[in-house]
Formats: sequence, C-alpha cells, structure tokens
Amino acid sequence: MEILKQLLPLIIMTTILYFVLVVPQRKRSREFDSMMGNLQVNDEIITKGGILGKIVNISDETMIIQTGPDRVRLKIAKAGILDKVSDNVDKKKEVRKEKEEVKEEIKVIPEVKEENKEQ
Repeated sequence: MEILKQLLPLIIMTTILYFVLVVPQRKRSREFDSMMGNLQVNDEIITKGGILGKIVNISDETMIIQTGPDRVRLKIAKAGILDKVSDNVDKKKEVRKEKEEVKEEIKVIPEVKEENKEQ
C-alpha cells in the first residue's frame, strides 16, 4: 500500500503528459498523412524550405512543382512538403467569418446596454 502511495503521483504525471503530448501529436500525424494521401496535380503546396508551388507531376517518392512567374519546375521529395496552401486559405476564411460574427455580437451588446439605461 505504501508503494502505491509513492507511485501514484508518478502515474498521474505520466498520464497527464501522455494526454498533453502524445495524443495531439498522433492527431497531427494522422491529419498530415491524410493530406499527403489526398494531394493531386494542380494542388498548391508549401515546402519545408518555404517554397510555394503548384504540383505538376506526382511519383512514388518525389513530385515536380511549378513555381514563380517563370514557371520554374523543381523536383522535390514528398518528405519536403510542409502543407497544402489551399487548405490554409480555407481555414483562414473560416476564422475570419468567426471573427466577423463575434464583432457583430459585440456591436449588439452596447445597444442593449443603452436601451437598459434609458429605462
């Protein structure tokens, strides 16, 4: 019983660290694998080096992206892809809509307060 009392804080800390570190990392990993599996020609991506480009050709381990106004083509490894740009744009649009909705709600609140003051 004494040993259990001594080990209980260690067990609790390990459990908390598992849910704080491991579970979110697995979720991000699954989302990234899903994104990599869904990449298609003409998708816009960003590489880990910060290069933006449109996918022209996809093979097993590499892909060719087209970037810049001169239509320069680069052959990169799939491991060098950071994210899909169009997904980020969609996420930013959703966040902007939510912010606008919150701003509208904030505008309504002072009007209600003014009505209460008049009464």
